[in-house]
Amino acid sequence: MQQTHTQSVTQFTLDNSCNSLLVVFENGQKLSLRYEYLRVCSQWQPSSDSDKHSNHSAKKVVLPSNHKGVLLKRIESVGEHGFRLCFDDNYHFIATSEQLQHLHSQHNHYWQAYLAELKAQNLTREASIAIKLV
Repeated sequence: MQQTHTQSVTQFTLDNSCNSLLVVFENGQKLSLRYEYLRVCSQWQPSSDSDKHSNHSAKKVVLPSNHKGVLLKRIESVGEHGFRLCFDDNYHFIATSEQLQHLHSQHNHYWQAYLAELKAQNLTREASIAIKLV
């Protein structure tokens, strides 16, 4: 059995102009992940995948909604456990390099499943309270 080596993250760039996180790995690979996608898929994934790549048990997870404008505020190293991603709605989660690569590789599948589930539950991506920046 061939053992695969998970690439280490060498750089994070928070790009608030397009609400995306750029992740650079030691092999030069670059991944771009939108904040909303990270926020949503850190706590919800299509049921067939949730137990394999999630920090959550098999219990039913409430579909996150209303996170379209969420911002990633900071990233903290938590040693060998990975990185704590902290959002402006006070939510945070710990992700490993492997989990970030998995979220990127499954982006189209997860995002389309999320949008379909939002529609089925009559939920929205839009903020539940209007926010005016001054």
